[in-house]
Amino acid sequence: MIRFILLGIWLTLLAACAVTFPANYTPQSFVKLGEEQVRFGSFAYVPAVQGEIKSNEVLTASITPHTYLKEDVADFIMRSTKLEFERAGLTVADSANIEISGQILELSFIDSIFGTTWKCRVNYTVREVDSGKLLLNHIYESAKGGGVFTVSSGAMSDVVSETIEKLVADLIDRKVFSLHSDGAS
Repeated sequence: MIRFILLGIWLTLLAACAVTFPANYTPQSFVKLGEEQVRFGSFAYVPAVQGEIKSNEVLTASITPHTYLKEDVADFIMRSTKLEFERAGLTVADSANIEISGQILELSFIDSIFGTTWKCRVNYTVREVDSGKLLLNHIYESAKGGGVFTVSSGAMSDVVSETIEKLVADLIDRKVFSLHSDGAS
């Protein structure tokens, strides 16, 4: 009985605390897209734009009422996407003809007695700047489960990386970059 009382006190104290952690991200892709240039347009965190939460707050359904990143969610997702594209061989330049923008629809963390789940949903838009031609407009979604009562920036990075990898796979399928276009070796 005392254990249940102590557990209840511990959970109450934990629920009163907000969690803030660094938004570390290490690129994980080994795909090569080419040696072209790409530029990044605007990235927006939709729940924050709509005033539902703060710009650095992760949507959460857990015993911890608020989970925050040390930077804005939109900046974190854009920085992570840039890192993956640079690792894939592209150069980020303002003069590039291909522009990538993103609407972050969800970055969430659910913590329950059964485990944790991170979820990321981003609507990426890719267009040719000179012609205005829309090359891609798609919502990519990933989720990753983990241990019980753990808020891990590593798990968050994994789910973000998986979302970006889905974007990269579509860009390869659509032959957006020269390495994967017709006639390339």
